[in-house]
Amino acid sequence: MFRTVSVGHKIHEYVFGGPAYLGFAKSFDVYGDGSLVIALAGGHTTGSVVVFVTLPSASPVASGKRYAFIGDLTWQYDGIKRRAERPWLLRTLADSDAGQVREGIVLAAALVDVMRVVPAHDVGAYDGIPVLPRVMPS
Repeated sequence: MFRTVSVGHKIHEYVFGGPAYLGFAKSFDVYGDGSLVIALAGGHTTGSVVVFVTLPSASPVASGKRYAFIGDLTWQYDGIKRRAERPWLLRTLADSDAGQVREGIVLAAALVDVMRVVPAHDVGAYDGIPVLPRVMPS
């Protein structure tokens, strides 16, 4: 799959050399300013991540709003609200480390009062997220 989607795209390798971030053990601050932080949240698959986005406070669209894009820690927001894992069979088939997934769900659930938590497969969780203008490289 990787070879198929990566053709023609510049690939950047990064290392989780940063400190713990909001409870997640390892992180990588993409720009060094906290606006885009990737945190290791293994368990669903090896190398699963949570992507934390903080919009600029000067943004006219969504000033200073924060988001945690949690990927597949849960497939629906309800899993975060209830701190619920996938059903046993799906967990067995889909997750590489159920203990890490449980830990990630607890950490993500603790974030709901400070930022918007967005699971990858919950279309409703994306409602109201602003579409920012594309910035073209100069």
